[in-house]
Amino acid sequence: MIVFLVAMVIGLGITAPLVANPGGPPVEFTADFTSVEGGKTTAGQYLFGNPGVRMEGSEGGTSFITMFVRSTNKIISLIPEHRMSIEIPFDPENLAFLSAGSDTPTACGVPGEATLLGRETLHGRAVEKWRCVPKDGTAMTEPMTVWYDTRLQSHIRIERDNGGRFELTNIQERRVDPGLFEIPAGYSSPFGGMGGMFGGGGGGTPQPPPG
Repeated sequence: MIVFLVAMVIGLGITAPLVANPGGPPVEFTADFTSVEGGKTTAGQYLFGNPGVRMEGSEGGTSFITMFVRSTNKIISLIPEHRMSIEIPFDPENLAFLSAGSDTPTACGVPGEATLLGRETLHGRAVEKWRCVPKDGTAMTEPMTVWYDTRLQSHIRIERDNGGRFELTNIQERRVDPGLFEIPAGYSSPFGGMGGMFGGGGGGTPQPPPG
């Protein structure tokens, strides 16, 4: 479940809000999310705040919370039923292609060919529609079409050619409590740090999930 959520976020290319953006600080907001990947549908709440991105939902009767925290460069997953936490170091260099000065448009989120198809209104938001074709050799290889909100600096909809899909609805601009990006007291981490995953150090050469 946890690996699936991480793969969904990175593999679908919705990591743009996690790095410095030439458009300035993005706007905090909450939304409902739906993701379809590999025939599996996951839904829940998506919160974007100054510390990073938090996703909440349930799968197979088990609740989950996955956070991408910029200040610590960590992915934190919480399983409330078991009061368990898992921390995965994330190397921000893996997202360097999204930073200011990069040749990669932030809307696409992966190095490769990017074509602006036009501008539309989606769920009441003004968005740009892009066609993104990753270059050979990148971890995320599947071409996709994305709808990108330049004010929120976030993807509102992503459709991959292999059927993968991610969408935000019920978007509300509002402040998000930074305390939601901390591990609650009383949570244990039975597996320890997963340092080799996503470039956090240790455990050999890290690789992001396949696209």
